[in-house]
Amino acid sequence: EKEATMFSSWFAPKPEPFDPNKLKVALKSGGVRLALRKTKNQNQIYSSKAAIANLLRDKNQETALIEVEQLVRLECLSDVIDELIVFAEEVVARVPMICTNKMLPRELREPVYSIIYASQRLDVKELKEVRHQIKLKFGSEVEHEALSNIGECVNKKIVDKMAIEPPPRFLLLRYLRQIAKQFSIDFDLEEEEIHSVPTEDPLEALQKRLKDLASPSQVASGPSDMVPVEVVTAASIASSSLSSHSSFPSSSSSSSSSAPVVPLPASSSSSLPSTPVSASPSAPVEASPPVAVPGPSQ
Repeated sequence: EKEATMFSSWFAPKPEPFDPNKLKVALKSGGVRLALRKTKNQNQIYSSKAAIANLLRDKNQETALIEVEQLVRLECLSDVIDELIVFAEEVVARVPMICTNKMLPRELREPVYSIIYASQRLDVKELKEVRHQIKLKFGSEVEHEALSNIGECVNKKIVDKMAIEPPPRFLLLRYLRQIAKQFSIDFDLEEEEIHSVPTEDPLEALQKRLKDLASPSQVASGPSDMVPVEVVTAASIASSSLSSHSSFPSSSSSSSSSAPVVPLPASSSSSLPSTPVSASPSAPVEASPPVAVPGPSQ
């Protein structure tokens, strides 16, 4: 049995070693291929807009909505490609650091994990080679964490832009408005669709308002600065209902001037009493009995 084991070990395939040169070549050629892919996407975006404009001229709105959904995905893919090109250049510059470390450096987790995460969603063979070399160097655990986005180390923009959820209808209608304006087409929505398209993004409106309140000029103005209640309420609702569609662009925000307002506190919560104090005027206040103080001993 020992002889059979030794004989089989002689002819067993040896594990493939990590090759830093292959990793560097795959990263550089992958960046070039991604740049070509982006150029192709830009051409498809322009032709898709022209086709959608023709559909709008023919009053074929439902077909235009189907085509504009593909347009949104193409634009999201272009944004993902921009991020991946930057990450590939960053990893190329730090290949010597990868070679000298047994564990993946913390500062390289986001670019490496993002490239591995995108390799299974983009048909780019260079990205798959980068994923293979990282697996040979740091083991299959790193590959599994990147593909499953364990610890949320993958770039959030890439995760959102590559999501499989369809874009909301109001976003598609907003794209149709922009295309109609670009190609000078009269595009009128039905009454119920007009009300379904929000004129502002509640989250962006709240962030903009809070940023204005944090400026020195606004802080010096005192408690007259107020945050609209409807903006706060809409932001809390949007954080739960619109979080799955955060990968798509949104319109510019504007706060309402006629909305009811809630004043901001003038002082911090640390100056407030920790326990409630009774302020009732009818509650009797009992005086404490006098305390006898012993005099000096004679």
